Amino acid sequence: MEHDEATRLTIADQILVYLDDHPDALDAPEGIEWWLKHGVKSFDPDLMRALDELVSEGLVVKHEGPDGRFSYGLNQERRGEIRVRLARAQRNAETRDPNHDRNGEEGHGGR
Repeated sequence: MEHDEATRLTIADQILVYLDDHPDALDAPEGIEWWLKHGVKSFDPDLMRALDELVSEGLVVKHEGPDGRFSYGLNQERRGEIRVRLARAQRNAETRDPNHDRNGEEGHGGR
């Protein structure tokens, strides 16, 4: 997987985590930048690609305001799918993390 694709998928999953935790949230890319808290800028193409992909998948809804600016929010009807996707991403992350054992302990090899 390319670095850019991995970054975009990580950003997309972080957006979904936030929206799942805050299902009534609706914000512009600048606000989403603040949610992510890891230096992604609203003009970052990975952020915009992640949002566009989530919209095209139907997981996030894009709203146009009266001023022509767009904001993004959770598609409540797809929340179950979102939770399945996030659980799968979490399992995959745990599988790749060498410091994470099956008992949820970190860095001790299960001892």
